[in-house]
Amino acid sequence: MKTLIRSLVLIAVLFSLSGCEDLSKSLTITMKNTSNEAVHLWVDGESIGPSNKVNPGGKRSVTREWESITGEEGIVPQEVTVYVYAGRNGETLTSASFDITVGSHASLTVRYNGKTLSGS
Repeated sequence: MKTLIRSLVLIAVLFSLSGCEDLSKSLTITMKNTSNEAVHLWVDGESIGPSNKVNPGGKRSVTREWESITGEEGIVPQEVTVYVYAGRNGETLTSASFDITVGSHASLTVRYNGKTLSGS
């Protein structure tokens, strides 16, 4: 029994150290409305609609999964482009893209000020 357990542990260790394997990880995008009017805030893969309407001073968050690569020293950082949109009355008012370096988990905060989108 001890031999079987040792073998399973050894296999698990070798598997985790065996070069590059794909792992699904997450990126959280928080969109804040700092303007004086309600606005729709959304990301690629969504469309303008009631579910993404944000009142003045409000915020909404979206979590997206991305495929990471794990190497000998852990997760290899990668750059991901996130597209964020702001709109009202069925029309897009503005959009912006943000390049984010992601690891096992990353986050982006985007603010809409009534004219533009800015991120940090």
